[in-house]
Amino acid sequence: MGHASGPELAETLTRLLDAGKPRLVVDFTAVDYISSAGLEVLERTAATAGAAGGALVVTGLSDPVRMAFDLAGILSTMASEPSKPQAIARARDAGSRPADQDAG
Repeated sequence: MGHASGPELAETLTRLLDAGKPRLVVDFTAVDYISSAGLEVLERTAATAGAAGGALVVTGLSDPVRMAFDLAGILSTMASEPSKPQAIARARDAGSRPADQDAG
């Protein structure tokens, strides 16, 4: 997910948020690279989703993508789950549990 695909990702996520869908899961199973632009899109979307009572949850992070999240300092603040079913459940539960129970 390089700089070229960042705007497309932003447009898709914004369209979902604008449609009143603040609970989002992004599956990175087939992704082996993410640029800073992609990370920025995800950070903005996560903040917007959270403000709307939802969440953006990432899953399927390969080692290189996980490292990019970690180096950018957002892995500890962005919701992530090891499997798609867990990510879906976490996104579905967003806003219905206290933040201190938030694990990822």
